[in-house]
Order: sequence, then C-alpha cells, then structure tokens
Amino acid sequence: MKRKWKIFTGTIVLLPLIFILPGLVTPKIKIKTNTRIKQSLTKVFVILGNPVRLSEWMDGLEKIEHIYGLPFSEGSKYRFTYTVGNSKLSAVEEIVKVDWKKRLVIDVKMSKCDIYMDMYFFQMDNYSEILVTYTLSGNDPVARLMLPWMKPMIKKKLKKGMNRFREMMEKTNL
Repeated sequence: MKRKWKIFTGTIVLLPLIFILPGLVTPKIKIKTNTRIKQSLTKVFVILGNPVRLSEWMDGLEKIEHIYGLPFSEGSKYRFTYTVGNSKLSAVEEIVKVDWKKRLVIDVKMSKCDIYMDMYFFQMDNYSEILVTYTLSGNDPVARLMLPWMKPMIKKKLKKGMNRFREMMEKTNL
C-alpha cells in the first residue's frame, strides 16, 4: 500500500512539472513557413502589404485602423480587430523594415502574445517564394507556459493563412 501511495504521489507531482517545464525552458517559439506562388514578385509584395486585400485571406479579420505613419512604410502602425470564436482580439502591428521585394519585418503586439514576423521574398523562374520566420513570445505566465504546447496548432493556422493568400494570388488576374 505504501508503494502505491508513493507512485501515485510521484505521478501527481511529475505531471504538472512535465506540463510546465517546456514553457519555462522556452519562453519564445519559432515557426517557419515557406509559400510558393505562381505570380510575379512585384504583385505578391504589393498585394501582401495592401490593407484593403487582407480580409480576403486573413481568417477572422474584421477591421484595420491606421494609427501612425505612411502606409506600408517603416514605422507605420495599424490596429487590427479579429474575431476568434466568440471573442474579439485586438492587435497593434508595426512595420519595422521594408526592403522592396526582398524583406518585410512586422512586429505585432497583442495582450497575451507578441509575434515578430521576418519575411523574405524571392523570385524564381515562374513563381515567387515567401519564407517567413515567426517568433512568438507570451506576455503573461499562462501564455508563456502554453506556447510550446500550442505550437503545432499555431503553425497549422499560419500555414493555412499563407495558403489562402497563395490561392487568392493564383486565382485572380491582378
């Protein structure tokens, strides 16, 4: 009986530790996506940065408000409002770097999580390629602990968004 009690107690202590440990060790997660689009690099770069077209491929986007700066230029800021399930989510996006048709860096601030997006653009033979590295960091202890466990779901959602962008770009004559 004593041995069973020790095993039970040890299990009760170890399970939360196993759940918490990844979030303590890795406060940030990185996710990479690679999207190929059968369209010219100029069109891809311009449409990706066009706020009017974002709702066509960004899931749950309700509205965009310009806060500061020239549109699609370094230092410009926007407030995005999303619907996620039954709740509304607000994010402030700042364009950190714009290197025409080469690189775009965006910093997104939200209440629970921040996302730093570093996008590289390449023109290949008959398609454009976008390589994106997302760095996500939690802003509160619960978000920090949950990020490593949510990584597969977040990656799937990010890939789905980029696939929607690719589909939009390939089906329209821009």
